Amino acid sequence: MKIAKCHNRGLKKQALERSFIIMPLLMALLFLGSCSKNFDSYYQRPSWLEKNALEVLEEKGNFSHYLKLVNRTLYSKVLSGSGHYTFFAPNDQAFEAWLLENNYEKVEDIPLNLATEMVAYSLIYNAYEAANLGNTWLSSAEWELGSSFRKQTPSYKTIFKEEVDGQKRWTMHSTGSFNESWHNYRYLPVFSNNYFTANGLSATDYNEFYQETDWNPANGNVLGAEILTPDIYVENGVVHEISQVIVPPVNLDEMISSQANDPAKSSQGWAMFKQLLYHKLSDSSYQFFLYSEDVDAQYYYNKMYPDSAISSVYLKVYNPEHIDVPLNLEGYYGPGEGITSENGAYTLFVPDDAAIKSYIDNTLLKYTDDFNKLPSTVLSTFIASHICDGLVWPSNFKMAKNLVGLEGEFINGKGVLGSDYASSGITSAQFASNGMVYTMDRVVKSGYFESVYGRLLLDPSYSYMNQVISANYNTSIYQYLLQSSYSGYLNENYTLMMPANDLLENDGYTFDPSNSSFSNETASSVGGVDVVARINRLAASGVFMRTMDYPLDNFTAAPAALANSYGGYGFAVNYYGDMIRYRNDYLQAAGNIADNDSVHLQKDTVNYANGQFYQLDKLINYSPRNTKGSSSEGWTESSLVSFVQNYLDKSDKTLFKAYWDSCLVEVEGSINSSAFYTVLIPTNDRMQEAIDAGYLPTLADVNTNLNGELIKAVAFINAHLIVGEVYPDDGLDRIFPGNYAAYKATTSHKITEAKVDLVLAKSYVDIAKDADQNKLIFRAADIESGNSVLVYGRGSVLGTQQVIRGLNNSNVMGPRAVLHSLDGFISFEVNPNLLSN
Repeated sequence: MKIAKCHNRGLKKQALERSFIIMPLLMALLFLGSCSKNFDSYYQRPSWLEKNALEVLEEKGNFSHYLKLVNRTLYSKVLSGSGHYTFFAPNDQAFEAWLLENNYEKVEDIPLNLATEMVAYSLIYNAYEAANLGNTWLSSAEWELGSSFRKQTPSYKTIFKEEVDGQKRWTMHSTGSFNESWHNYRYLPVFSNNYFTANGLSATDYNEFYQETDWNPANGNVLGAEILTPDIYVENGVVHEISQVIVPPVNLDEMISSQANDPAKSSQGWAMFKQLLYHKLSDSSYQFFLYSEDVDAQYYYNKMYPDSAISSVYLKVYNPEHIDVPLNLEGYYGPGEGITSENGAYTLFVPDDAAIKSYIDNTLLKYTDDFNKLPSTVLSTFIASHICDGLVWPSNFKMAKNLVGLEGEFINGKGVLGSDYASSGITSAQFASNGMVYTMDRVVKSGYFESVYGRLLLDPSYSYMNQVISANYNTSIYQYLLQSSYSGYLNENYTLMMPANDLLENDGYTFDPSNSSFSNETASSVGGVDVVARINRLAASGVFMRTMDYPLDNFTAAPAALANSYGGYGFAVNYYGDMIRYRNDYLQAAGNIADNDSVHLQKDTVNYANGQFYQLDKLINYSPRNTKGSSSEGWTESSLVSFVQNYLDKSDKTLFKAYWDSCLVEVEGSINSSAFYTVLIPTNDRMQEAIDAGYLPTLADVNTNLNGELIKAVAFINAHLIVGEVYPDDGLDRIFPGNYAAYKATTSHKITEAKVDLVLAKSYVDIAKDADQNKLIFRAADIESGNSVLVYGRGSVLGTQQVIRGLNNSNVMGPRAVLHSLDGFISFEVNPNLLSN
């Protein structure tokens, strides 16, 4: 906001001028008074001072009704006394129209309580010229321009009767504890040109709420009233003549209740929205409210209203565990930082009954019949999706976000790419004392329900997986699955395949809601099994992160570029890092392959906003759980060394096997058992090429190790172990996981050479895809320093450096690993020119 040194032109200037006149005059009067016995004559009110508000309005002659109203209340002393106020005074024409509209013959017919509220609400603290009504006073004559749209009044609501659990009882809106000096002061919305300009608003925005009142950019508007004559200076402040009578509007909480109880309005959605807001949990407590009986409040109000026989007073507090904003408090108590009650308020969207009922039946309660069978976050999220922190004007509707999640979700579902205000289904717009309300013909949808995560959240049969994802992966998978157009993510696409509770229970799992913990008696009887780590991995095994351009949504056949290279199988890597293969809507992980078993996939018919959900008939197992479930071997995966060894024992890669066997002790020591690996195995021809080129010692030299040849051979083997990810030959033209056109990955080989200042330096391979069949290509990468090459990446001259396709050649799946046969080799050579220096 712009900060300006901007004075109340009339008030400030006159105050300064008077100070120069009054101070010497008072000194003289004091001196003269010491010599006179007629003190009153010396202390009479100076004739040149402006008259007070009451006197000025009487002289104007067109505020008689307003003055009658004022004189019926204690606020007459405010208008006739000292102080510094802003008065919004409706003229007689406005008052006569209001009396007629509300069936009052004269001002005296207005109930005293209403009269008092009306007068109190026509005053705001401090004197504001019209030019500064939209600014916030900081200090030292500085204003924050255009930052304020409402000002505090002396009007507030005390205790009131509210029907709770079928009984009417005295209630008061509260922050949580009773304090007799705290009052729920109302704020008066004041719309100024400064505020409208700062927020990019126009007359169209104002007239959406007040169709029968002209927007007055010169003077401003107060609710539905136009400021006709601004800046009538009075001794105790400033008066603005307005075109309509102002009656305090209800706050958002009160509006929900009053509209829901109005037969003419309840069908617009108010009744059903209130029903959801007043939902009771299984223990019969209200989800969104905390009611507490307060003896101090009862004692205080008994003294104030001795004739009311107040036996108890209940404090009504919005429960911050389930809703971020207290709709019953007039000041700002929202989550925004640096926001005050002058510029903070809320926007509420209320769908009609038909829209709410349809969404409940078809989405929220699609898989159950009771909200209490779902996490409490379901209803909290639905309510939060219909509330915004701040005012949502028609002009900024597209960018409006609600209270869902950490950063909110777009009300229209897509932000700038979504519908504008005119196409949003809004049916009415009105202001409350602490915000604005729109009714609409549709619900505000949330990514929590519309994303693939929605199935976990809304279907009780997936409550175990929902618990794991939301609690154990709350900063990763949980957040990712919620990324959709609703939260501003347009390109993310996720495939989710989760085991239902019955599959996990068949695996031995039980869940204790009292301490939110899982146990597995079957695994415990085997011993050595981390049951939490296992269920975490089972959850992550069913999450696949892709983009809209590369969705993983066809498990019937492999991508066209693979054809039948791998027996019709397609391949992908899940979030945990394990590889799976699929065909004909069946899927296998390494454990399923070991068990000679397959998992059938059934695609959900729901059209999710960010991907697709699949139901499973079995677990996606990373270990042979079915065939070896009675031993620890069935619950844990084998080692990388065993996996490679078993493959080599059955393969035709005899040269690589021979070197592997000779180097095994040293190679095994460099393997991280918790890491993921892509293992490259050169063919015999490419191994021989590496030997002939001098990049690999002969096997005989390695075995004798006369000149450190074993170390060179170990380096060669380690260069073919890519650490960190499992890279499948998936037939796509991009590299997954990650969606890269090219990628640089780390090998297990570390380079140490003092002459080039390298100590355990990492070595890398460049990964790419060929343009013909999208085959994986692996090439050793140079290590450079500035313009110098310290280490050359070497590879085959005769081969392609591509993987060799075929079921027993590549995409061989193992524990945290995949194995590819390579028509090439990976080697690194320190720059000979640098060694000779």
